[in-house]
This record gives sequence, C-alpha cells and structure tokens, in this order.
Amino acid sequence: MVHTIRSFVPFKVIIGSCTGLLLAGCATPIETSIVATTADRVEHCQELGAVAGSNAMFVGLSASIGRTRAQNDALAQASTMGATHVVWREMGTSLTNEWVGTAYQCGD
Repeated sequence: MVHTIRSFVPFKVIIGSCTGLLLAGCATPIETSIVATTADRVEHCQELGAVAGSNAMFVGLSASIGRTRAQNDALAQASTMGATHVVWREMGTSLTNEWVGTAYQCGD
C-alpha cells in the first residue's frame, strides 16, 4: 500500500497547532523597574554601557514575539549592569527585531 502526503495532513495540523500554542506564551515582557527615557533626561547620570538584543527567528507575522524577546534581552543586560534608565537608539521593527541602547544609573 502506498501512502500519500494527504494521509499525513492530520499530523501536520496537530504539529502546527502545538507550535502555535508554544509560541503564544513566548512574548511576555519581563518585569523591570528600568525606565526608558531620552538622552536629555540622563545628562547627570552615570553611563554604564551599551545594551542590545536581537531576535531574527521571529519576523513577519510573529514579529511581536521577536521584538519582545529582543527588548527583554537588552533590558536583562541593563539590569545586570545595575541600570535605572535606558535610552533606546533602535527599537525593534517587523524587519529587524533589534533593540539597541545605552544603560544609565541615575541617583535619587
């Protein structure tokens, strides 16, 4: 007996559905107290360094997942540095999913 691709369609549907469910929970922003601001508001703060996050895996229809993951990566770097503020130079788009900025530590 020869099986055709058509006999495996239900399997593909199951795999596609499961993949969609797994991806749905991947776009949760991290909780952080780091404030996104502009350069003029951090003039008297200590610059800690550059932060960057990117995610080329999720573009097009799933771009929001990639943007969130990239932003989360950059914010995690800033948090590790002890940052209180970040100034973004690039914020993810549906084509790039890159977040690039500078982390700062500002006093009270």
